[in-house]
Amino acid sequence: MAEVGTNVAAFLGKLWRMVEDPETNDLISWSENGQSFLIRNQSKFAKELLPRWIPQNRLTRCWWFENNNQ
Repeated sequence: MAEVGTNVAAFLGKLWRMVEDPETNDLISWSENGQSFLIRNQSKFAKELLPRWIPQNRLTRCWWFENNNQ
């Protein structure tokens, strides 16, 4: 179970850095009130930005988890 917690913490850290990076604002940025973030171009975000931050095998697991836990 500790591995799951570590993976979640690592993912959240990477997500935070993506949202905070002004160079990615065309793809992901904070909302106006700063309480949430917006993915502005989902396709480009998934194809160009996510692979730079998350290895493909982990990315596939993230999508699977998201799609099966809604």
